[in-house]
Amino acid sequence: MPEDTFTTDFERKFKRAHMLHHQNFDPNLSEYKRSLRPMPRGQHALSLGPAFLFIYDYHAQQYAYVGKEVERVLGYPPEALRQGGVRFVTQRMRPQDAEAFAQMVLRALHHLRYDIADRERAQYSVSFDYQIRHANGKYIHILQQSIELAYDLQGNLVFSLEKVTDISHRPPESSPMLSIYGPNADGCLIYRPHHDTTTDSSFFTRSEMRVLQLLDKAMSTQEIADRLDLSINTIATHRKNMLKKAGVSNTPKLLRLAQSKGIL
Repeated sequence: MPEDTFTTDFERKFKRAHMLHHQNFDPNLSEYKRSLRPMPRGQHALSLGPAFLFIYDYHAQQYAYVGKEVERVLGYPPEALRQGGVRFVTQRMRPQDAEAFAQMVLRALHHLRYDIADRERAQYSVSFDYQIRHANGKYIHILQQSIELAYDLQGNLVFSLEKVTDISHRPPESSPMLSIYGPNADGCLIYRPHHDTTTDSSFFTRSEMRVLQLLDKAMSTQEIADRLDLSINTIATHRKNMLKKAGVSNTPKLLRLAQSKGIL
């Protein structure tokens, strides 16, 4: 997509979104880049490593912007990520990290939506690490940090600004980790996905698990029915059965319980 087309389309959608912080949008991202870069004095000492920025559009499920520095960090041109989307990236992660990455993203989205007040979300930052294969074939250790730029009127995340840094000089953790930090300690979170799949299979059926995973993506009963090609009544029955099995009264409590048991 030509840069001018991207700027026009992105700015139009961004202005439609429900802003959680009030500032003028800079289509060139100058202010955002400046806020994430170290100050010129001592920048080599303070920088974690080579980095690039991108903006992700959760509604369109694609990269709305990818900085040209991505080629220096991952060895791929910006067009490769914009055209290939998240799948292009996850296919190049270590298999166990790709699975963990999916769990961490869902956990972060759920936490931001249900556990942090609407007007406080913009004050929180999210970070997670993983290993990904560079264009030269070697795996590098990545730290991905994000701030949420805009939500829609239903509270769904629309755009996030993210910084990806090569931290291969640091020894990787034993497993990927999600961190969410902000001014309120109650809203902070440290989460390590469970790599094993030894969850209690008798707790939820396979069909219920499919519904649960889509509920964790904040999909409605109608949307889940459309996705799974099932009737609304069937999805409603699955939801009712899961609430009864879990002994909880509503979906947010169900999701929290599933996460605490390592099911999500």
